[in-house]
Amino acid sequence: MRIRFFSSLVTVVVFIAAAPCAASWDQWVWHLGASTATSSQSAHVGVAPEAADGYDALDRYLAIGPHACVGIFHIDGQNGWAGPTGFYWQDLRSPLPEVMGASKTWFLYTWIDTEHPEPVSWFALGWLSSSPPPDLLVTITLLAKPEGITEGPAVGTAWNLSAKPYGGVQLPPFKTSDGREGYLFALTATVIPEPASLPVIAAGLAVIGGVMRLRPG
Repeated sequence: MRIRFFSSLVTVVVFIAAAPCAASWDQWVWHLGASTATSSQSAHVGVAPEAADGYDALDRYLAIGPHACVGIFHIDGQNGWAGPTGFYWQDLRSPLPEVMGASKTWFLYTWIDTEHPEPVSWFALGWLSSSPPPDLLVTITLLAKPEGITEGPAVGTAWNLSAKPYGGVQLPPFKTSDGREGYLFALTATVIPEPASLPVIAAGLAVIGGVMRLRPG
């Protein structure tokens, strides 16, 4: 089952990458999936031209059920959020400005609901992307583990999704009725220079360095 899960991620990503105009500054989505041997659920984070950074019609509330779960938790009235308090399986925001260093972060929890049928032999969080712009650095970092969980990746482990936009991580199974007790990840997208512009930047720095050396002491 685990092999089929990750194989499907690779298949989908190849299809998406081949789609024309997939890499767009104003519209891209990262798909994350929580899976056990018998259940799965997905979450979508990204940007869209008609989206707002706070609550809007593009944000989708998550209905918790007897399955693996992944979602973004929001509280009504906090951080500009004006929607229902709870977990969301889709959180789309306004596009990032094309300014080097500009960034946005999504905080995602993943867990297994206590009503999930036994047994739970394995649990994983997978990801794949609809090809964000090449001059974005996208990472996902494990910020916290459930209390009592010592195995699996260490807190602080980060994955470079720009280098490998599909994949995942296996996690020790953890059941809870409160998703905020689960694993916490941060997905961050940061604007970096386009690869083609790096030689130009390097040349400019070299010129500045030469001028500085020629200045009288």
